[in-house]
Amino acid sequence: MLKHVLIQALFTFLGSYGLKIAVISDTHVGENCPSLDFEVCKPMRNLRDAVNHLNTVHAESHLDGVFISGDLTASAQEEQMKVVRTLLDPLAMPWFPLLGNHDSWPYNKSANGSFTQHDSPDGDQLFAKVFGDKLADSASVSGVYEVSAFANSTCPNGNFPGVDTWHTNFQVRFAALPELRFLNLDWVARGSAWPYAGVGPEAELHDYPCGTTEWLEARLDEGGAPAASGGSARYFLVQHHPFHNRDVWGGVRGTNKIKNFTFDVNQVHFRFSEVILLLYVLT
Repeated sequence: MLKHVLIQALFTFLGSYGLKIAVISDTHVGENCPSLDFEVCKPMRNLRDAVNHLNTVHAESHLDGVFISGDLTASAQEEQMKVVRTLLDPLAMPWFPLLGNHDSWPYNKSANGSFTQHDSPDGDQLFAKVFGDKLADSASVSGVYEVSAFANSTCPNGNFPGVDTWHTNFQVRFAALPELRFLNLDWVARGSAWPYAGVGPEAELHDYPCGTTEWLEARLDEGGAPAASGGSARYFLVQHHPFHNRDVWGGVRGTNKIKNFTFDVNQVHFRFSEVILLLYVLT
């Protein structure tokens, strides 16, 4: 019920701008599933039902797009991502997936709690392999939407020497409201959660060359000043984790040090599972 109310609030909020956008989050496909079969995997059934519902909504009242805001899988396994892709492909409107912490470091966990995992957090590379075609510039549909600025390769992770990271940031603009830029941001951790599997739920700024902080600054320079600063651009940040750690804040309700943003107005908060997804409209 809470999710329904919050999504309806998002519809109403963005509808005032001329767009109808839906959000799916924390699908966790594979969680508590003996196998990736509908009969024994509730997250698969839940996602199938969500897709069918959104298609019904779309048929009755046009949806411009859907953002799937991270934790697509339970444990970042390629076969889980492929199942998610198969379940999302029937969506009748444009859809855009984001990486979550559960999609970052692939692992297998046994019933007794023991686990094996990859040697490095290469879930982002599997994500790019399975979903990259949806986020490449070539996925844009003229007169409908434009997707851009998705990385075409990995780069060295500035926090973890020897680790290559595929930062999964991308931008979406809809023809119905081109001045509004959806910036989809990857603050997902790559650091090990040892002695637990995968990575933790903490955000990382990736504030090194080719990281998310640099990517965000480039998009803001490219898009220009927001309306509150005398420009015409509007930015909508979509993210699994908000960037609130370390020195990025000038204050709890103050100015962000990356740019002269204030986050004490026009905030829409959506709580899903163990995370808070913050979607900011900057005007």
